[in-house]
Amino acid sequence: MPEVPGPAGFRYLPREVTPADVLAGVTTRAFGDLRLGADASGGSSSPPDDVPSLVARPGLLQRWEELRLELDRSAGARGLVLSRQVHGGAVRAHRTPMEGLLLTPDSDGHVALVPGVALAVTLADCVPVFLLPDDTPAVGLLHAGWRGTAAGILENGLQALQGRTGVGPGRIRVHLGPSIGGPSYEVTAQVLRSVLPDTDLASLPAPDLSGSHAPAQPRVHLDLRAALAIRALAAGVPTHRITLSPADTRTDEGLYSHRGGDRGRHVAFVCRMAGARRPTAPGTPG
Repeated sequence: MPEVPGPAGFRYLPREVTPADVLAGVTTRAFGDLRLGADASGGSSSPPDDVPSLVARPGLLQRWEELRLELDRSAGARGLVLSRQVHGGAVRAHRTPMEGLLLTPDSDGHVALVPGVALAVTLADCVPVFLLPDDTPAVGLLHAGWRGTAAGILENGLQALQGRTGVGPGRIRVHLGPSIGGPSYEVTAQVLRSVLPDTDLASLPAPDLSGSHAPAQPRVHLDLRAALAIRALAAGVPTHRITLSPADTRTDEGLYSHRGGDRGRHVAFVCRMAGARRPTAPGTPG
């Protein structure tokens, strides 16, 4: 399901995907570059983020604070959580209300167990995985590149929610947000097998190795969102609770793409609204 326009620089998940008391979406280029790392890249094979650059790069802390203030205005989110992302499987839980920006140690996923705490991950081709359980104020957000997917970031996020709320995968909606699309994402067969260990590589189209510049390792196209959907099904999430964004960061001019040569990053965010808050900005789904 495609995202819908919000205020300038924002796209929101459609209401068919999110509960009425959840605000979730992504920023766009119009909001500005929110990358943390001093290194310019940001795709699924990039170096880890460098949290100290949040204060070292001019204007970056201000942009993050502007994001927090927008989420506070729209959803009553007094606190915003982000972390140093390392393309791994670690998920952190946040149990208490907070205010301001919280920078956590290395992790690629978060769950908030109380309303009013917004979660954020930085992206430039990797998949933002939104975890939206029923009958609990908790929400989750994961940063899933191929390495994190292979490391079990999705399964760890589902387990973190179930272990702390008692809500199992059968009652959790999984939305796979804007990311690089399968036609745009070539990987080695080894990468594909690490993401989907049961893949029958023999069933894939044979690569054309007739050219003089044929790759040393045959390459295949990986639809990372489809791979995550398969893993979600295997973890017990029902088919009707899994939705996918059609947006391809490699071809969507409003989003950053590492493989497209971009230095910047956009951000995915999610928050269970505090109190009776509802989004009020023009264009916000309601």
